[in-house]
Amino acid sequence: MYIVNLEQLNTDYSFFNYPIFRISEDINNSVAIEKRTILVLATPDDFDEDNQVLLQNILKAVQIDLTTQAHLLLDTDKNTTHWSAYPVQLMLSFGVPLKNIGLNYTIPPYQLFTYQQQSFLCVDKLSKIAAQKPLKAALWNALKGFSVGG
Repeated sequence: MYIVNLEQLNTDYSFFNYPIFRISEDINNSVAIEKRTILVLATPDDFDEDNQVLLQNILKAVQIDLTTQAHLLLDTDKNTTHWSAYPVQLMLSFGVPLKNIGLNYTIPPYQLFTYQQQSFLCVDKLSKIAAQKPLKAALWNALKGFSVGG
């Protein structure tokens, strides 16, 4: 995959008839990214210490280690990156609209959706899931349909 940092180009790219997305600098570390099979999207205001522990426990329940198998992207601004820049098997969004990463899909919450060998799962913010047991169960049921490497 070839990634262009548009800020390094000295050109006017307004002629593109599709949105241009800023690529995170983390993408350039392709060795670390290739080992990660999960992309987790969350909002900074919802990612406190308690919710980080909740996320680790959620992923651990389906044999996913947040520190070695997942890349965490805290969505700080719309259109800061594009989904195709992350060669992962699962993109798990906690309250981050997929439009923020260049996907114009409406995916029903808590339903695993697969496109081009990548799975997408959109759920509520971590704080809402932590407060409601039925949402935890719905997330668990959705994640059971996903397996790393398969």
